[in-house]
Amino acid sequence: MGKFRGWHIVAGFAAMLLTAALGRVMGLNDTAAFTASCVAFVAVSKGLESHLARRRREAAERDGGS
Repeated sequence: MGKFRGWHIVAGFAAMLLTAALGRVMGLNDTAAFTASCVAFVAVSKGLESHLARRRREAAERDGGS
């Protein structure tokens, strides 16, 4: 089955759900809560994707350099 490589999507979706819930608690309307959720999704998923890619690249350099 291979390694699961979609952790950045899972983390982004979790951030989206959390932001939507917090937005509703704060009294934001549906459009504002959805917009904030989308921004959180992109920010978290791109940040985690970058972090994971850097770790994979460093591991590949370490394994290939030995």
